Amino acid sequence: GIPMDKPCVVFTWTFDMSKWIDWSNLIIFPPEIYGRVIFDTHLYHFEGSGEHWTLEDAKSSYNSDLDLMRRFFLDAGIELIVGEYTLAGNSFSGEEQKAFAQWLVNEFDFSAMGSFFWTFDCQYDSWSLVKTNAAVTWHEVWRPDRDDCIPYNHVQLRNSEQGYLSAQEDGAVKLAPLGRFWETWQTCYKKTSANLPGAVQMSFRSIAHGNFLSVSDTQKVSLAPHRQGWETFETLGFQQEMAEYEP
Repeated sequence: GIPMDKPCVVFTWTFDMSKWIDWSNLIIFPPEIYGRVIFDTHLYHFEGSGEHWTLEDAKSSYNSDLDLMRRFFLDAGIELIVGEYTLAGNSFSGEEQKAFAQWLVNEFDFSAMGSFFWTFDCQYDSWSLVKTNAAVTWHEVWRPDRDDCIPYNHVQLRNSEQGYLSAQEDGAVKLAPLGRFWETWQTCYKKTSANLPGAVQMSFRSIAHGNFLSVSDTQKVSLAPHRQGWETFETLGFQQEMAEYEP
C-alpha cells in the first residue's frame, strides 16, 4: 500500500469547503487511519460577454474564493493547496499580466499552502506557463525571498479593558469582546531594523480579510490592502527569538 507519510490529495470546490468543517471536531481524516490528507481546489474566473476587466476587477472576482479558503486553511487549520489556476479569463498582457500573476501567487501563498499553474505548455497563451513567462518571469514571482517580511505566527491583539482588535469587511478596525476569526492576525517580521537597535519590524495581516493593520498620520486605525510604512510596527524584545526562528 501507499506509505502513511505520502499525502493523499482530496479535491473540493471552494463553495463546498464549509461542508467539510465540523467545528466540534476539526480532524476530518484521523492521520492514524488515513495518513496525511491535503485538500486541493481549482480556481478559474472569466469575463462575461461584453465585459473588459481592469486589474482590480480580476482581483475582485477571487474575493469569495479567498474568503472561503482562509476560513478553511487559516481558521479551521485544514491543509490546502491550489492545484489549478491560470492567467486566462481576461485580456491582460505585459506588466498588467505580471502584476496579476504576482497578486495571485501571493494570495494563494497566504490563503493556502501554495499553488500549481495549469498548465506547463499548451496552444493557448494565457494557459501556458512557457508562453506567459516572457511577460511574467515566473522564477521571479516564485522567489522565496520576494517578500522580506517572514510569516511568524497568529496572534490576537487585546486591549486589557475594551476587547480585541477586530477586522471589519468595510476596512474599519473595531474592538470586539471576544477573540475569534475576525480578531486573529498573521504576523510577519523583518530580522533587522534601521530605526531602533535591538528592534524588529513587524506587520499584522487579518486572516479573515487578508488586509494589513494600518495606522495613519492622523492616528486612525484601519485596514490596508498592501504593506508599506503605515503597516509596519517596531517591536522590542523579540530579536533573539526571531533570529532563531525558521518558518
